[in-house]
Amino acid sequence: MSYFLPLRCLCVSMVFFNRKIALAYSLIPINEATSTELQQLKWIGPKRAERILQYRTEVSNILVPADLVAASGLGPSQAREIYDHIDWSSTEDGERYNATVIFVSVIASAATIVFSISRIEIDFSTTPHNLYNLALALVLLGAGSSLLDLLLVPWRSPLALLSITLTLVGLTMLATLLIFSLTSGLSTDFATRVETTFMFLVFLLLIVYLNNGPSLHLGRLASKTGIVSELDAVAMIYDYGHLFLAALVLSILAFVNSNLWFEEIFSIWASVILIINGFEMVKGVSPYVSNLSSKERATLKFLLHQEDAQHRDSPELLQRVAGWWSIGSGLLILYVVTAFVFL
Repeated sequence: MSYFLPLRCLCVSMVFFNRKIALAYSLIPINEATSTELQQLKWIGPKRAERILQYRTEVSNILVPADLVAASGLGPSQAREIYDHIDWSSTEDGERYNATVIFVSVIASAATIVFSISRIEIDFSTTPHNLYNLALALVLLGAGSSLLDLLLVPWRSPLALLSITLTLVGLTMLATLLIFSLTSGLSTDFATRVETTFMFLVFLLLIVYLNNGPSLHLGRLASKTGIVSELDAVAMIYDYGHLFLAALVLSILAFVNSNLWFEEIFSIWASVILIINGFEMVKGVSPYVSNLSSKERATLKFLLHQEDAQHRDSPELLQRVAGWWSIGSGLLILYVVTAFVFL
């Protein structure tokens, strides 16, 4: 029997190897397959197969699972289930995300990490100080998740959700602690530190949202139906969120005297965003759409076509007024920062 053992192992290995080859050759080339071939995939029927072909024609090749969700109308969990049965190779290398938007979001996330670390209290003797450090730790973890989400993960949604959850919990703790510190007998220095930290973190995370929010939201829309009403609401909130950004920055400049280099740099950063997106609104273009890459815009158009609907921008006059307000606020912030620096 011992003589046959090596032969038996060799046979088993060959069977396993041949099975791997068979599996490899059974993969469906998602960017070249016909309608009939696409229907060999689970969850893909004739209608979804035709929708995938239409997506490949009107938008681009399917490069990552998120594209498959948009192209087919599958849910994320269904797309994950058939992931290993698909050949994802493609000769196309299109602009998946707006590079400038991602770059700014990465910088803002990294700045959030640096700022959070710099604001951690060494004093662990009291409960408020411990809660303050815990809140910063949650924001720090949220920013780290956001950074990984932007740089590494093609799906983007799981880490994005984790980042949002951790960050909101941390900010809620800071807001609660801020109210408590202002109404109780805590030291003025500690209350000022909490206030400054809270305002700057809100500002930084607002920068991340204003840069990366449309892409993340579009990823959610891809697996939903009846998207037009949600798109209209979210785009309007996003567009007019720039007005809140202007008010926040002006409040920081007026009421927060932190003597930190963050203050001037962040304010200049915000003014540039306000001016650029303000000009978009004056031209009648939603910043929500202008922050998308060319592929994402094509995807949005494709999704709206599937719903047989059209996105409605904000009322033209109101949008133009908001645009001029955004531009004026940006210029005012630049003037105030210049006055602080040189006077």
